Amino acid sequence: MSGPEIPKSEYPERVEKVRKLMRAHKVDAVVIYHDEYYMSNGCYLTNYWPIIEAGAVLVPMEGEPLLLGGPEAMGYALEVSAIQTWRSVDAFIVPEEEYPGAVIEPLGDVLKGTTGDKPLRRLGVVGYDVTPYGLIRAIQEALPGVELVDITRDYEVMRAVKSEAEIAVMSFAFDAGAEGEKAAIPTIKAGATEYTVIGAAEGRMRSIGIDGWNFRGMVASGPRSNGVVPPASFKQLQDGELVLVGFSPKYRGYSSGVAATYAVNHPPTDEQLKFLGHLAQALRVTRDALRPGMRGREIDAITRGFLSDLGYGPYLSMGFVHTVGLNEFERPFFGPNSDDVLEVNLTVCIDISMFHHPVFHGARIETGYVIRESGAEPLSQNLEDLLFSLGQPDGLWSVGRS
Repeated sequence: MSGPEIPKSEYPERVEKVRKLMRAHKVDAVVIYHDEYYMSNGCYLTNYWPIIEAGAVLVPMEGEPLLLGGPEAMGYALEVSAIQTWRSVDAFIVPEEEYPGAVIEPLGDVLKGTTGDKPLRRLGVVGYDVTPYGLIRAIQEALPGVELVDITRDYEVMRAVKSEAEIAVMSFAFDAGAEGEKAAIPTIKAGATEYTVIGAAEGRMRSIGIDGWNFRGMVASGPRSNGVVPPASFKQLQDGELVLVGFSPKYRGYSSGVAATYAVNHPPTDEQLKFLGHLAQALRVTRDALRPGMRGREIDAITRGFLSDLGYGPYLSMGFVHTVGLNEFERPFFGPNSDDVLEVNLTVCIDISMFHHPVFHGARIETGYVIRESGAEPLSQNLEDLLFSLGQPDGLWSVGRS
């Protein structure tokens, strides 16, 4: 089984978008930091998700971009990367590791060579806030007098609007998440551990072909669900509890945001069904409201008002819509004070969540949409159908339960 791919022709187009941004900021080159956790900005230009070693993408105003890393990463990087010009750089080797026979260049020499005969005066940095202090210091020492310019926010907003190929890849990731939820459902029963539930979900998603996770899988039952992002534990599920099941499978580096909340007992009580039905209704109300041109504060007010009218206002501690892409949550966010605007082909997660409810503790349902001219289109119809069924006595959430 294989899924959709980003065509190789799309990556040079992305490099040209970066160069347009460079001209706007009047920088001579840009260095884009990435590592195994902060992988998104580099992956956008390369299709490469670093393993073990950190690295960077170096984009000059003219000529070929360079992929920088340690020698251990080179083989896999060149297998998958759209940028095929590689330099092993001293700043990215594993500390105290030795690589006999490898050609390892000083960071300063590589950076200075970026502009050829022209002086390097201003160097753009993407990921400045997550780049290790030691690397920033190494750049400053190697390039005395060169001004470092943080262009992270503009870069990340630039990549927020997606191509149709990106949308197809993300749909695959969200559909994989739906399969993970369905695989978890039969394990949700009193006495099972939270690890049992996440194991069933992650095994199914891996078998489909996802690359990894944006964060550790969340399974939290009873009071543990108040933890907002609680990873699974050895806690056993108990009758009468709700359990939150969420994860962020990544495919070709692109993330999804997937969550559902279920009753451990089967069938659920009338009170549990009513509560879960309210979450599903809030999802539908939010989805139906999304249109190009809407500001974050307008979006948030609709969902917050709907849930507050049902009595849940004191438990709403987060926004309900955020952008999704190479990270499960990305700029821009559409919170209660946001003036960011929805655009066509922006991909977003609707995340209906609340915490510290006196009866149900924490709860979350989440899925993804692409904004079209006509409104919000689901990135996974299967996942949306599952979430909308939560308030129904015999909904999709009950398949495999007895």
